[in-house]
Amino acid sequence: MSDHPMEPLRSVMRDAFRAQQALAIEEEAAEAKAAGVTVADLRKRREDEKRAQEAEAERERVIGDRLRALASLPLTAADCEAIARGQHVDTRPVSHVQRWLADESAPAFLVLLGGVGTGKTYATGLAALEHGGTRGYLKGRSVEFCRAADLGKRADPWRADLEAGVRPLNLDASLLILDDLGAERDADARFHEGLFRLVDARLDRRTIITANLAKADIRARYGERIADRLNHVGRAVEIGGKSLRRQGAGL
Repeated sequence: MSDHPMEPLRSVMRDAFRAQQALAIEEEAAEAKAAGVTVADLRKRREDEKRAQEAEAERERVIGDRLRALASLPLTAADCEAIARGQHVDTRPVSHVQRWLADESAPAFLVLLGGVGTGKTYATGLAALEHGGTRGYLKGRSVEFCRAADLGKRADPWRADLEAGVRPLNLDASLLILDDLGAERDADARFHEGLFRLVDARLDRRTIITANLAKADIRARYGERIADRLNHVGRAVEIGGKSLRRQGAGL
């Protein structure tokens, strides 16, 4: 017998551990009997439940990553939630965006034209996730989003803009989304120069433009050089139909 001064304590701890194990085995057997299954089946059920819980936790983590990726887009919380959970509405803009993304031979630019509320910006949210991935974006793929009203400042930020927190536009992003073309001020020379720089820099890079305009408005509003370049490297789709947004106010 060991005369180590800690041996009595160790012996007590071993006995307590064995008693705890025996109790756990008895409780497990009683639970299996109450459920009308074998102990092996009960253990398998617990493992299945654990895996299901882990899978659900992983799914919720991915959804959280997707929601953060959508945070900079002008979408409602409900729309972001639906897109993040894969429960998006299959609108015409969504269909056009998905086909364009899937077609490797498609033109670099996709221009979605149509009235307000027809789902154009909603479709760009889906494009951002499908192209860029859900966790910091897939390796080598980045998504840049810019509102047309901010394009002038972001394409060529002045010192005052930078000091005010304006983030320079990343024209090298693998997918660039320019949203709400036509919402800019007509006389904004910085915007018009920024638009030309954007189009000229991305002649072979995936770019989506949304606009509350008709095809005929593009040339009239932005001139020959923009229209000609978009004709050369783009596909324009006019989205008809009424607004998909709720009409609760009756306006």
